Amino acid sequence: MGMRHSYEFFDRGVFDPVWSLTWRDFQRQHGGRWARRMAYSRGCYDGSSLRGLISFCMGPEPNSETVEEIVEERTVEWTVQHSSGQFYFLSELMSHVRGHRSGHYSVEEIEDVAPLISAATHAYLAHKIAVPVLLAVLKLHRCTDPGEWVSLPRDRRRTLKALTSSIDLWRPIYSWQGKRACVEEEWTNCLAVQGTRHFISFIRRAWDENWLVTGLKDRPRGIEDSHAGMDFRFRDFRECCELRKAVSKVQGFKKPCVYRVWA
Repeated sequence: MGMRHSYEFFDRGVFDPVWSLTWRDFQRQHGGRWARRMAYSRGCYDGSSLRGLISFCMGPEPNSETVEEIVEERTVEWTVQHSSGQFYFLSELMSHVRGHRSGHYSVEEIEDVAPLISAATHAYLAHKIAVPVLLAVLKLHRCTDPGEWVSLPRDRRRTLKALTSSIDLWRPIYSWQGKRACVEEEWTNCLAVQGTRHFISFIRRAWDENWLVTGLKDRPRGIEDSHAGMDFRFRDFRECCELRKAVSKVQGFKKPCVYRVWA
């Protein structure tokens, strides 16, 4: 079985006020059974309590006394910063914020990102998108060499590699996350507000204009054999359809951000 990718879109306009809260304030404002429950299992997270999430995500795993100290004295921001798997922590936390559905949308079970890389690469080479849009797509997918995914002439692959050398792969969404948010999380990457807007515009245009997806090094799954060679269109892919649906859901976000996790 191949890797499964999930994309999490969220609105900073909704969630930014949450990160600066102390956990006691969080419990008062968003308190439900999950936020207040004392019991949890060590060594795993079963989704039943905030304390279990803190214990599971912090390394080395804290004892119960330390967990209580964190809940009593620390902020959400501090706890996220000191967690392993920061974006996993954020995902679980956001799902327990009151009213989160107005500013949070997930796309799961995406199997293949090569069509996205191909569409962005060829759109750039055809002068349909600008450099910042291409770099947003590549950063989110941690791609510094599109030629690893797409067959390209040697000169164009070299040109694109030089262009992508300017990507700051390790830049997190928030400065308080620190570089380790992406450096130490091998299976994730993210875009801040401007990059997310570029990504959204890419998905919308690629879908509306049904851009060419060509040169894929591996034949995609779930595509009918009636296709000649390896030339496809953006709408041929379920993954692209799911992301287009997501874009329609998040287009009203005031300050959209996105991160991707895969396993």
